[in-house]
Amino acid sequence: MRMEPTVIGHPTQRQLVAFAESLVDRHAPVSALMASHVADCPACAREVKQIRASFEIAALARLPEPSNELTQRIVVQARRQRSQRPRNTDAVHSPFMKLAQIAAGVIATAALAYFSFANALSDITPDSAGALHATAAASRAHSEQAPPKNHSDSLDALAGAVSLHQDLPASPHVLGHRRLIELVNHDMSAALAALERNPGCIRANQVMVTSVELQIEGLRNLYLDRKL
Repeated sequence: MRMEPTVIGHPTQRQLVAFAESLVDRHAPVSALMASHVADCPACAREVKQIRASFEIAALARLPEPSNELTQRIVVQARRQRSQRPRNTDAVHSPFMKLAQIAAGVIATAALAYFSFANALSDITPDSAGALHATAAASRAHSEQAPPKNHSDSLDALAGAVSLHQDLPASPHVLGHRRLIELVNHDMSAALAALERNPGCIRANQVMVTSVELQIEGLRNLYLDRKL
């Protein structure tokens, strides 16, 4: 119960509605002054009773559900409008999107291979270093004797994706991403040279990991996140 200033005359319709709503809502505070007035005034009591009954009926009422016929009409209309949407944009951009996804997949595969190589380097011991060098030399000799595999299709697809993208007018945002990728490539080349000289170089390993992550993010922003 809550107390309010003295009510002069009859309360307004708005006050009666608020009082009736507080009676329906069990968690709402009820005005003691309004309750006293309604108890002494038959006209206000009758109006509050009617308003309260309307609130209780409205609380029990459920939202109307559409009939099966109306549902079918809505579904048919939605399908018709969806079939009328233009698809030229998707048809034009889909080949380049596929090439860009191939490029991103190749980069992710290279990154995964490098991470595995870095973990393998951390497990090398002095006893296993000699055997590892011998295995590498034998593998190198075998690869020199075996004929190279034909990767022309993949190379042509990646080259086409890059050349198609470079032919388009580049914005300052795109030029910034390309510059970042060039700087990352330079850092990766330096780190690879350091790892060839010293496979256990921790600094070069950290630079490679960071450069690969930056390169993947830069290419994703450059080829996938843009509106192609």
